[in-house]
Amino acid sequence: MANEFVHASAGTTLTQSEFEAIGLHVLDSQATGDLIYASSATQLSRLAIGSGVLVVSGGIPAWSSTLPAVTLGDTLTLNGQIFNAGSGWAQVDTTGSYVGFRVWNTNEGAGGASLQLRHISTTPAVSDMLGRVRYSGKNTNTPQDSIDYGSIGCFLVNATPSSEEAKYQWDLYTGGASNLAMTLSGAGGLWTDLSVDTLTYKVSGTQVVGARVVDARCDDAVNSGDATTDGVIDALRDCLITHGLIAAS
Repeated sequence: MANEFVHASAGTTLTQSEFEAIGLHVLDSQATGDLIYASSATQLSRLAIGSGVLVVSGGIPAWSSTLPAVTLGDTLTLNGQIFNAGSGWAQVDTTGSYVGFRVWNTNEGAGGASLQLRHISTTPAVSDMLGRVRYSGKNTNTPQDSIDYGSIGCFLVNATPSSEEAKYQWDLYTGGASNLAMTLSGAGGLWTDLSVDTLTYKVSGTQVVGARVVDARCDDAVNSGDATTDGVIDALRDCLITHGLIAAS
């Protein structure tokens, strides 16, 4: 806006006091909160009051809804407020080795720092992922691919009131693909993808290896090292007893 300064009253001449009196100079169409700035070396202009962030655009002040890049010189206090990343990632970059994001709790009580991953859904369903920690890196391809080599996730099993249940899943890369390596149920059952004769090996309940005899010929008298069947069995018997796998008959 050109020629922002005008005289509050007009006259043919001005006294020195009138010329210097600030109260006799006003802005053209001024409003409370407006800002004056030099739009050139010879002109003053007015920026109408806004509601955004005051930034510099093209060398002059302007209002913006986007905060430009900022380098902090001191502690940033959130005061219980929220960072909203919208539909994208909120990312913390660091160039150091073995450093990253950490939370320090200075509370003198028993409660330490806590990390909460929360899935806010009005229609929770079985297999919903409640949260996941992912471990990513590169491979040696050209150009390199970004790979999620491992992850630990918590998944919903039951959302019914009074019957809520969840499970942990560990996924790890093997053979060039992600593999469900291990699962931990809410009841404490742990199973892996370990295979025996192509069948899934799963241990359920309490497994106890008690004292047992594997062959009726495992008597208390040790044969004198002969190569007969009984002698071989007695030798095996001694080994099994030594390692606590069987007891003497």
